Amino acid sequence: MVRHFCPAYLSLVTFPHNMRMVGCCLPLRAQRIYHGLTATLLLTLMLKAVSLVLPVLIPSWRFFKAIEPSPRVEWRVLALDAPAGTEGGAWVAYQPRPNSVSLAQMVRRLFWNPVWNDALFVVSCAERIALGVAPTFHSINEIQRRILRDIKGVGPDVSGEMLQFRLVFVYFENARLVQDVVFVSDPFSVGAPP
Repeated sequence: MVRHFCPAYLSLVTFPHNMRMVGCCLPLRAQRIYHGLTATLLLTLMLKAVSLVLPVLIPSWRFFKAIEPSPRVEWRVLALDAPAGTEGGAWVAYQPRPNSVSLAQMVRRLFWNPVWNDALFVVSCAERIALGVAPTFHSINEIQRRILRDIKGVGPDVSGEMLQFRLVFVYFENARLVQDVVFVSDPFSVGAPP
């Protein structure tokens, strides 16, 4: 027994239209069950869509399994006439972080910070060298080029000298600061093309 007549235009308005026609031609109890199942299906689909979109909107902040120390790059000047095996100058940190940054600089760095991007690239090269991922020639060459570029730009006058860089892991162990030197480069000329 059909209790409700379903006009054809209702089938065009609703989604899915063929299911709407079936639902209208059922007894009232069956229609309630049908609409309940349809609502449950729609709710399930909406929850599934939200569960897929939610990780994009609120990402998981577990990027790494463990946080380990990152290698620091230090360089020094070696005199050309120094005998082999002798120490050169004092090691200087490459691109040291500033002691303080103003609020205006912080806001500007959110949108434009090429120096930090360059520093991140140097750290990536240093990590490749420290991990021994082949080939490391590119990484060594890139660090040398950047040290030469920065020294020639604003650094001390070291023309006619040789330079050397090293990678140092700095970390705390048993409440004391530990420095592990993991790589020391061969001396390279300041006159080398950057």
